Amino acid sequence: CVSEAVRKVYGLDTLKKEGDVQTIYDGLDPSEFSVESSVREAERKALGLTSSDCAIGMFARFVEGKGHDQFLLAAREVAGSCDGALFFLVGVNGTEKTPYMNQIEAMAKPLGKKVKFLGWQSDVKPTLSAMDIVVLPSQGEGLGLALAEAMALGKPVVATEVGGIPELVREGKDGLLVPPSDTQALARAIRELVL
Repeated sequence: CVSEAVRKVYGLDTLKKEGDVQTIYDGLDPSEFSVESSVREAERKALGLTSSDCAIGMFARFVEGKGHDQFLLAAREVAGSCDGALFFLVGVNGTEKTPYMNQIEAMAKPLGKKVKFLGWQSDVKPTLSAMDIVVLPSQGEGLGLALAEAMALGKPVVATEVGGIPELVREGKDGLLVPPSDTQALARAIRELVL
């Protein structure tokens, strides 16, 4: 299992014999997450970011339950009080646009140039390095590999307290945890890290 939460969901925590199923967390090679500051600066420039901008990114497949809608609703709240906050969505689900992706793009329209869709990337490290904050407002998550990658790059994270995420993110140390579907709490947590 990838987390204790997954063990519980599948009832594997009740097995009689100790050791029948073990939790093995996804591992990352820290040397692969060493990004030169010149790469970060070049990526920020390519994204149109200035030194005073705060880049807030979400890295997830475009499927329901990942929380893109919650991210954009929180972005509306944060953008109103933080001029330099800019929001980036990275990831796709297949090669064709789905009705869900169209819905998310429509939700983003009121934010105008404050939000950018970056699509799928074979290597997210340069874009992750350009972010100041990484957000994952999922409704459920086995562990949250995108969060682990962001944390490996030293990025503060804001995530929902679901599935295995609390096993990865220590509240107040690695980032901030919020209840799922609580847009107000999500916006407050993002604002806390922006300001």
